[in-house]
Amino acid sequence: MATFNTVDELIQILDADPQMLEALRSRLLTKELLELPQRFAEYTEASDRRFEALERGLDELREEVRKFVEATNRRFEEVNRNLRAIHDITRRQQSDFRNFRGQFAENTAIKKAPSITGAVGEAIGKLLLMDRILTVADLNAIMKQAPALRDISQGDIISFQEADLIIQASEVLNGSDVCYISVEASYTCDESDTDRAVRHAELLREFTGRNVYPVVAGVRLNERINELVNGGGEESVLLHKLEE
Repeated sequence: MATFNTVDELIQILDADPQMLEALRSRLLTKELLELPQRFAEYTEASDRRFEALERGLDELREEVRKFVEATNRRFEEVNRNLRAIHDITRRQQSDFRNFRGQFAENTAIKKAPSITGAVGEAIGKLLLMDRILTVADLNAIMKQAPALRDISQGDIISFQEADLIIQASEVLNGSDVCYISVEASYTCDESDTDRAVRHAELLREFTGRNVYPVVAGVRLNERINELVNGGGEESVLLHKLEE
């Protein structure tokens, strides 16, 4: 039987005799400690399997999330397309409605030209009778006779030709003198209408040397031009109310 005197000698003996090493280990260590490496290996293997399963689950979850995000993006794109289509339709309808209202106001003003003439006469304290509505040809004929036409811009000439309504009237109690009424018609009258009416009146006054009265005709009046109509501003602009 091997003998030893030092720890180093014991280690050498155990290294040389594995059976003796195993017998010593069995006597010194508990069963649990002896089985620990095997159990740890089994635990590690089970943990690896669980982590692999978790990773597969995460991959599946990521794929589901990706599909959900793509589907959601497609739905949002579809919703955005629908909203843009609705917006375009609404914008066209609003534009069409504005054009309809503007045309309604202009047609109504033309139809009511005698009433507008009478209202202007009442406002200025004269008896006015409508003679006729001037056409573009009439306006061009007036401009061709105007010596100061060369000083008028092309934009002002076109605006003058496109005036909503120019009425020629007679002041019947004053030698039947001819005068004119420059009318701008809008469903809701604003500063642009008063500006055009005044500018057209100025041009017609300059071209003819006659009295010209600017009028805005509309269903509604923008509050910002209250001070310009019926006696306000540098030149009085008369308001003629059109029926709804």
